[in-house]
Amino acid sequence: MTSHGAPISLFDAGQQRTVSLPPPAAVPIVVSVVPASAGALTLGEARAGVIAETLCRVLTWKGYHVLRDEPETHLAYPPGGVRGCPPGVAGRVCVHVSGPQDNGRQGLRCHLLVDVVRLGTFSKVCTYRDWHIEHRPPNLTDLAEHGICIADFEFGLLWAGHYRHPRRLQCSALHHGVSFWDASVTRRRWGNLLRRREPLPQVRSHAEAAGLLSSEGKRVLDTFDAAISRDLNTPAALPVLYRAQRRGELLNEDQTVLATVARTLAPSLAAPLIVRGQVSEIGSSSASGPGKTASL
Repeated sequence: MTSHGAPISLFDAGQQRTVSLPPPAAVPIVVSVVPASAGALTLGEARAGVIAETLCRVLTWKGYHVLRDEPETHLAYPPGGVRGCPPGVAGRVCVHVSGPQDNGRQGLRCHLLVDVVRLGTFSKVCTYRDWHIEHRPPNLTDLAEHGICIADFEFGLLWAGHYRHPRRLQCSALHHGVSFWDASVTRRRWGNLLRRREPLPQVRSHAEAAGLLSSEGKRVLDTFDAAISRDLNTPAALPVLYRAQRRGELLNEDQTVLATVARTLAPSLAAPLIVRGQVSEIGSSSASGPGKTASL
C-alpha cells in the first residue's frame, strides 16, 4: 500500500488479463469518455459513460492527473476492432485508458469493455409502444420521459452489477418508470445520512482522508479502497461506505470524512431526490423536473 492507497488494477479485454496502472505521476492518465450531453445515448452507451466518469473520479481521488478524451470512434465496437479494440459482443462499449508505458511514452494501456444492458422482454412481444414503434432500443431521453431519475439510473448501475457483466432490465418496468426503484430508495436513504453530516469538509484525495481518520475509520477506508481499486468493483466498494454510515459505530469525525468520500466519488448521492412525485433537495443541486434531475 502506498500513500495513494491500493494500486489500481483493471481488466484489459484486449489482452484478457488484469493490468496495473503505474503510480500517480506528472504524466496524465487519459480516459475516453462518452459525451455527457448526448441524451439519445442507448442504455449500454450511457452505462459506459457512467463507468468512465467514475473511473476518472477514482483516479483523481487517488492522486492521478486525469484527462478526459472524446475520440470520434469511442462508441463503435465492430468485429475487427477500432483503435486495436478486440472483437466483442454487439452492444458492448470499449472505454480506453491510456497512460505512460514502460518506455516513458504515452500509450493505450487498457481496453475497458463495458457489457450490455439487456431488456428482459423482446420488443416483438412487448404490449407497450414507445421506442418499439421506432424499432430502436430505449435511450436516456426515454428514461427521463417515463419518470426515471437519471441520477437513480447512474447510481443503480454502480450499486448493482459489475461493469463486465450484462445488466438485465425488464422492458415493462422501463415503460412504467420503476426499473431503478431500489436504487432510488437506497440513494434517498444514503443521501439523507450524508445530509445530516453537513457541512462536509473539503477532503479531495485518499491521502487527505486517511490522514483525518482514526485507526477504525482507516480500516473502513482501506476496505473500500481495496474494492474500488480492484477493477473498479463498485458493487463491493460502495456498500462498505453505506454500512459505515447506517450502523453509526464509528466516531462522528470518521463518519463525516467517509461521507465526504462517498459524495466525492458518487455525486449522484447529492442530486435532488424524487419522492412520490415531489422533489426533495439533497446538497446544493436544484431540480429541473421529474426524471430530469441529473445528467451523466
